[in-house]
Amino acid sequence: MDDRLNQQSFLSFSFFLFI
Repeated sequence: MDDRLNQQSFLSFSFFLFI
């Protein structure tokens, strides 16, 4: 698995929770 993709997904999820 790619850590970059996982990190990007986590960032998107965090941003979604922020909204």
